[in-house]
Amino acid sequence: MMTLISKGWPYLVVVALGATIYFWGSNNGQDKIQAKWDAQKVEDQKAYNKLKGEYDVRNRQHSYEVGMLTTRLQTAESNYAGELARLSSDYDSRMQQSSKRADVYKRQAEAGAFECRSLASHAAELDSSLEQGRRVVEELRATVRLRDNQLIELGNQIKADRKLLQ
Repeated sequence: MMTLISKGWPYLVVVALGATIYFWGSNNGQDKIQAKWDAQKVEDQKAYNKLKGEYDVRNRQHSYEVGMLTTRLQTAESNYAGELARLSSDYDSRMQQSSKRADVYKRQAEAGAFECRSLASHAAELDSSLEQGRRVVEELRATVRLRDNQLIELGNQIKADRKLLQ
């Protein structure tokens, strides 16, 4: 039996030594891999924070630009409403003047024949029609100016959106 133990002893030492080396290498390898993993996670977090910061800056800039564009669109609409109010006031004033001219035409025509009255009435209708046409043209001009301003500002907003997404 002694011989069996004396013969098995070197094998037992080799197995114990092998197990020790294996566990030491395994633990050492795990520590190195964990250190690399932790370093990569720190690096990824730094990259994420940097990218998030850039996007936050872009978002703030985009919000500012969109706010400015919205303000300009509101200003254009306000100008349009003011222009329409001015045109309406001008139209009302011209219509009063047209009515006064019609009265003058009728008084002049009453001094003459029936055709003169008819002509005066026709002239008054033409004058009224002319004033209505002027109002429509001015409203159309104001509408076109509003549309042009809106298109310009919407184009600027599209540019700002594209700049944000780049």
